[in-house]
Amino acid sequence: MNRNLLFFLTSLSLCLPIFSKPTPLVPNQVVVVYNSTLPESKALAEFYALNRLIPTSNLIGLEVPEKTTIDRLTYEKAIRQPLVKKFMENQWWELSKDQNGTSVPFKTKIRCIALIKGIPLRISREAVPKDEESSTRQFKKQNEASIDSELSLMGVSNHPIGGVIPNPCYNKEISAATNPAEFMVMVGRIDANTYDHCNRMILDALDVEKEGLWGMTYLDLWTRGGSYKLGDDWIENITKASINSATPTIVDRMKNTFVTNYPMRDAAVYFGWYTQHRNGPFL
Repeated sequence: MNRNLLFFLTSLSLCLPIFSKPTPLVPNQVVVVYNSTLPESKALAEFYALNRLIPTSNLIGLEVPEKTTIDRLTYEKAIRQPLVKKFMENQWWELSKDQNGTSVPFKTKIRCIALIKGIPLRISREAVPKDEESSTRQFKKQNEASIDSELSLMGVSNHPIGGVIPNPCYNKEISAATNPAEFMVMVGRIDANTYDHCNRMILDALDVEKEGLWGMTYLDLWTRGGSYKLGDDWIENITKASINSATPTIVDRMKNTFVTNYPMRDAAVYFGWYTQHRNGPFL
């Protein structure tokens, strides 16, 4: 079975001891973005907002293609620019310019964007102009991106689209609600194979917050090594954390992922990264 990069997460909430709780987001700090051409996308956005007490004024419908991948021009015109305009109209932030003339948000009132199923997932790669190709380093040619990550800097103008931009919040215990890096916004997504699955994700999360997470941890962990070592180490750490939290844990160390007829009962957590598509018990 093909074992390429993918993290498939059904639900994760390992209850580990913490010394202080981060400041939680409040409903009016969240904006919900859906595809206005899809009635089911709008209905899911309204269902999420209702259950999370998010004001209806924080729901934004965008007319976007019903595709998983779009080009950067479509992203700019159909997603980023309308959102920036909406943020300005609603006074959800202010924009200033730094010494280089780059627009940067401040006094940000919205700290999280929740994208709803129906919003495209990624931006396709664009070819570097031929006159620049020889002088452009290879990693700078990688200008494809997830829409989620691009929107985290949607208010910052003219930032480089090739390669990576370091995340100032990486590996720091910073709450999205009080993040001092106001030019950034946290972006999440409610998406799954079907809209029914998305509804269940919303309701299950609420249940877990009230009752705690009960069930078993299932992990696909075939130690492949080489370029896979870092990801394998992550899953190995999840294995240890799950066991240390007294959660019943099953680890599949075989080459293939869990087979189709595997009785994956009472699953609370699943991690694996060896297939590009859902398979096995998830079909």
